[in-house]
Amino acid sequence: MLFVKAIVLASLILLPRVAVAQYFHGQIGDNRTYKPLPEASIQVKDKPISCQVNPDGSFEVDLSAVSDTDTVLISCPGYTSKILLKQELIDAWYDIKLSPVKAPGMMGLNADRLPSQRFLKD
Repeated sequence: MLFVKAIVLASLILLPRVAVAQYFHGQIGDNRTYKPLPEASIQVKDKPISCQVNPDGSFEVDLSAVSDTDTVLISCPGYTSKILLKQELIDAWYDIKLSPVKAPGMMGLNADRLPSQRFLKD
C-alpha cells in the first residue's frame, strides 16, 4: 500500500511537468487583417534557440532545452513584440496576433487639422 501511495504522489508531482510544452507551435498574423506574418521570428532570450516563421505564418520550435523560467520573444518588424514564459505554454496550437506599431509623432494627429503649405513661411 505504501508503494501505491508513493507512485500516486510521484505522479502528482510530475504531472505539471508533462503539461508544459516541449514544442511551441502555431501561426503568427496581423491582428487587424489576419494575414500571416512570414517576417516574424521566435527566439529564447539569452539562448541560441530561435525559429523563423514559414511563409504561411506557421512555426514550430523545440523548447526541450529551455527552462520553465526562460523568456520566449515573438517579434516582427513594424509590430509590437510579445513576451511569454515557457512555463505559461502548454502543448497546444497557438494563434498569435501582433499589433502594428504606430508611427512616432503621428499618434493623435488628424490630417484635416494640419496647416496647409500656404500658411508655412520659408
